[in-house]
Amino acid sequence: MFRMGMWFWLFFVGLVMSLSMAFVGTLIIVGAGDPALHTVPDYYEQGLTWDEHAARVAAQEELGWTAEWSSVPAHDSVAITLVVADAEGEPINGVAHLRAFHNADPGAAVAADAPSDHAGGFTIVVPEPRIGWWRVQGIATRGDDSFAAEARLFLAPAPPAATPDERP
Repeated sequence: MFRMGMWFWLFFVGLVMSLSMAFVGTLIIVGAGDPALHTVPDYYEQGLTWDEHAARVAAQEELGWTAEWSSVPAHDSVAITLVVADAEGEPINGVAHLRAFHNADPGAAVAADAPSDHAGGFTIVVPEPRIGWWRVQGIATRGDDSFAAEARLFLAPAPPAATPDERP
C-alpha cells in the first residue's frame, strides 16, 4: 500500500520538524540561562519619580555646572573620572557617588563614593572590565546644590606590555 517514496517523505518531514523544535528549544535554554540577563535596578522607581528628576535637571541647568567624563585603561582595570566644574569653571570638591555598569549587564554595577582629587576629579576603578559600552552615572554635591551627570563610555583594559622576548 505504501510505496518506498512515501516513507522517505514522511521521515524527511518528521526529521525537519524535530530539528526545528530542537533548535528552538536550544535557543530558549541559552537565552533564558544568560547570567547577564538583568533589568536595571530600581527602574520602576525611576519612572515613578520622573517629575522630580525633571525638576532636578532644570535646577542643574540653572546652576550652570558642567561635567566631563574620562577613562584611563590599565592592564586589568579602567579608572573612570568625573570632573565637575561650577559656572565660573572652578572644580567642585567633596565627595561624589559614582556608578558604572556594562550595557549588557546592568545587574553587575560598580558603585562607590569617591572623594575629589586636587583637580576636582572623582575617580572610580572598574576591575577587569567587560569590553564594550558602559553607562556611567555620578552625583556631586556642594552644600545644598547637587549635580547629576550621566554618559556612555567605551571601556577596554589596556593591552599587556610586550616583554623583551615579544618585541620585534
